[in-house]
Amino acid sequence: MVIGIGRGDSALAYLGRAPARLKWFESYLKQLRAYLAGGEIGFEAFNIPDEAAPPLDRLSLAKNPETSSLSWAGRDESDEPKVPIEVTATGPRVIGIAARQADRVMLAVGADPKRIAWGIETAREAARRAGLDAGSLSFGAHVNVICNDDPAVARELARPSTVAFARFSAMYGEAVGPVDYSQAAVFRRLRDHYGMNKHDWKTGRHVTALADDFIDRYAIAGPPEHCAERLAELRELGVTKFVIIGPNFDTSAPETEASAARFAGEVLPLLRR
Repeated sequence: MVIGIGRGDSALAYLGRAPARLKWFESYLKQLRAYLAGGEIGFEAFNIPDEAAPPLDRLSLAKNPETSSLSWAGRDESDEPKVPIEVTATGPRVIGIAARQADRVMLAVGADPKRIAWGIETAREAARRAGLDAGSLSFGAHVNVICNDDPAVARELARPSTVAFARFSAMYGEAVGPVDYSQAAVFRRLRDHYGMNKHDWKTGRHVTALADDFIDRYAIAGPPEHCAERLAELRELGVTKFVIIGPNFDTSAPETEASAARFAGEVLPLLRR
């Protein structure tokens, strides 16, 4: 089992909330790590307001728990590892939190090698500043990949899911990570026109913000050999796990199924050579 976690985007937006605050998010991760490792957490760490639930000392009990912890049924602490935590991150501050608190930093910065290299170095620098071993960090990446012999068709299949991930890089203003002038313009359009009511839909106005050359760099769209070469390049940078995002539910089923089948049947064998 692996726990994957992020600050939240659409999942919180549909509850009327923006992504979790950074300080709260890092505190939550510390508590999560402690629980998984069998540690104890003081009640003061939870900050539960009195109007939600008063302190336990309001009750007349013979004995009260003094901390919060989990007990693992049938677990031998000497030989069983804890459940690893993977934190998805885009901006430099969340990448830093992931470097300090996660077992793997899952970058959501696109498939451009320059941006992946930037994310890796940002995490390593954060680890060094925290006095941690930067060389021990493990990296993964969320990558939009569409396999189709016609690059134009591949781009159109990639467009809805790519726009959802690209938006993360410009949620709070200017784009984070290395970008050139044309990429920066695309990120600004995403920031200004993204409609959460059409999140990840091909009919959203924001989908038109992606220029073809942007998709070619931020995502991976094309024939099997091209997809394999791009993924191998990211692997050489230090990415050891990929979360592959293909066409989403809002694209035609035959093309979606064909892309997935060709990725599994043609791209993966090339990467295993």
